[in-house]
Amino acid sequence: TATWGLCAQAVSSAAQVLGRAEDAKTYRELHARIAADFQRRFQDPATRKLRHHGSPQCATAMALCAGLVPVADRALLVEDIIADLETRGWQQTPGDVGHVYFIRALAEAGRSDVLHRVYSRTGLGSYGGILAKGLTSLPETWDAIMDGRQSLNHCMLGHVMEWYYGYVGGIRQATNSVGWREILVAPNPGPLTSAETAVQTPRGRVVSRWRKDGATFHLEVEVPNGMEATAILPSGSRKILRAGKQDLEESMSTTAN
Repeated sequence: TATWGLCAQAVSSAAQVLGRAEDAKTYRELHARIAADFQRRFQDPATRKLRHHGSPQCATAMALCAGLVPVADRALLVEDIIADLETRGWQQTPGDVGHVYFIRALAEAGRSDVLHRVYSRTGLGSYGGILAKGLTSLPETWDAIMDGRQSLNHCMLGHVMEWYYGYVGGIRQATNSVGWREILVAPNPGPLTSAETAVQTPRGRVVSRWRKDGATFHLEVEVPNGMEATAILPSGSRKILRAGKQDLEESMSTTAN
């Protein structure tokens, strides 16, 4: 149901960009009907949380990304995911299909701090655990079963790269931007000390290099011509960026991360 909602949402948005107002309206209304049915079937009217069979992480994240829940309930549902993670020692429960929505729901809610905790884990069901087995490629399963029958060169758990580029490195399109006309460079360092990220966009190469140097956060940015860009430092401070190379810095004492 959530995937159906995502499809309707995507077609409506594409039609709007293409100037096909009637198609945009048709699929916007379809999305609204899907959302209403989803809420009747899956949302508890008393708690406003979504029904599930053990963990809310996957289904709730998909519903958030598909825009199937009321805006007023979004913060509550994000907190429900985080509460479940905490009880599990920050162990994620979504499998391959749900993993990307888990990442997006938390990152877009401004909770990359939670994702840093999830992805710094070691042991069973973690990237650290996969590395500990000596693998240099992604396996088919979180527990990296090495029985000779399951793939050890798989794309299935690679969704985290989107977060690395878009939130740790911080390079992503601004809301409602099309074709990388407008971008954000908004790194979320968490416990890390440095990162370097480059994205080849249709308008040119964007680079973000950041490091923590004692009590100072340094950010170096490269922006191509013909692109509107805004830097958002970890404290939340915003700076309009010009084309070319720029250096920004702020005191870590003002940083939210």
